Amino acid sequence: MTQKLLFLCVAASLMALGACGDDPIVLDGGDAPNNTPNNTPNNAPNNDGPNNDSPNNVVDPNNAPNNAPNNDIIPDEMTEFAGGDASGQWSGHVVVSGSVRVPAGQTLELLAGTYVEVATGAERINIDVEGTLLIQGAMGSPVTLTATQGWAGLNVSGTVRGGFVNIRMAERGIRGEEGSVIELADTTILECAQSMTLASGGTFDRTTIIGGSTVRISGGVLRMTDSVIDFEKPEEVPDCTKWSGGGAVLDHVRFTGCHCPLHFDAATEEVVITNSIFDGAAYPAMVAQMNGRFNGNHFLGGINHLLDVGGGINLDISGNYFDGGAPNLGSGDLSQFQNADVYETSPISGVGPR
Repeated sequence: MTQKLLFLCVAASLMALGACGDDPIVLDGGDAPNNTPNNTPNNAPNNDGPNNDSPNNVVDPNNAPNNAPNNDIIPDEMTEFAGGDASGQWSGHVVVSGSVRVPAGQTLELLAGTYVEVATGAERINIDVEGTLLIQGAMGSPVTLTATQGWAGLNVSGTVRGGFVNIRMAERGIRGEEGSVIELADTTILECAQSMTLASGGTFDRTTIIGGSTVRISGGVLRMTDSVIDFEKPEEVPDCTKWSGGGAVLDHVRFTGCHCPLHFDAATEEVVITNSIFDGAAYPAMVAQMNGRFNGNHFLGGINHLLDVGGGINLDISGNYFDGGAPNLGSGDLSQFQNADVYETSPISGVGPR
């Protein structure tokens, strides 16, 4: 309610300014603030729609998850960007009505507190990062990328780095293409139809993903620490994550509230998962065609703690907690799971996000 009142107050203030003849600043031409370059014709490619496991799963913003952050601060000063190439610095409240492209070799910096919003009525607005996007949010002054409709998300073939960013209401929050570099911390992705697809992995520290469809990894290594993925649908489809290639280094994470928190159809690089919690699921882990180790984790509940879905497994599972007993392994070849007889009978302290 507080957020809605704040939005109405800001809207009323902007209307009052318009009545007095103070039009919003338009980011266009050499006089644009914060070193924003001239607009060029919109040549950003359209983003393919997400490959959702479960359609129509955008969270109603009026019924957001109870643990979703509610820290949007919308700056009073509004600027408009019609779309096209962008570099330099953005700050304040930026309303985007056309797709944005950060060209190769150039950098767009979003300063602390920047609130980027897709204009009402816009359709399929992308931010295509071919160069570098620096997100310079700060504690208490995050960067927000959001919309009420028409926000396709971030398409990254270049580099995205930074932290303290909220990505909301996108068709797909982040699409990392082959060759992309994505390094984010203190990030929240919520109310998106799909949070992420990654073709070259990425590094995410202290990241929270609420709702949406499966996080898909097809290449590179997904590195996550002190992070949460929660779809808030215990034991129900979709899966929280799914690998068709690449690998993983996960430490102190919790994946929960979905059909299967960890789903490996194939991992072409090593998988190392430690000090983490996988629960609220029909199957905490589904594995196939992979090499690696799961150590010091909690695998809780489910029909099987680990389910073999295709063989080709070489996995050390020593030192985990499986509901206080031996692991329930759904496989016709238990030799694929090394050290299955070495397990903890009491919960392990310090697991999960710190």
